[in-house]
Amino acid sequence: MANQTWRHIDVFSHNCKITGSIARVCNVHTSVVTTLEDYTTGRFVSLLDSGSINAADINAFPNITSVSGSAQTTDIVINAQECMEGPFIAIHLKSDNPTAIYHNGIYNVVDPDA
Repeated sequence: MANQTWRHIDVFSHNCKITGSIARVCNVHTSVVTTLEDYTTGRFVSLLDSGSINAADINAFPNITSVSGSAQTTDIVINAQECMEGPFIAIHLKSDNPTAIYHNGIYNVVDPDA
């Protein structure tokens, strides 16, 4: 059995920004690519277990700079039926096709079109 570093799987099929402890992002479509427009790599630190209310400011999306990770604006294109390994703290899923998010907890999901 593979080393499992996630506890939950959710499938998103719309343009959204997701923050939390994201282990893997998989494109489950058979022919269309999935694009991560902006993303932040690193380990998510919960405000509940960090001991400090300012430990992780994930509200500055995109281009997050105040977390224990690296904010990127270069797109990641995930081919059909392939995965991108994390860890990610935040991603901007810029695709309307089904994408599986393997995670240990989603903190927030925002629809930028709403």
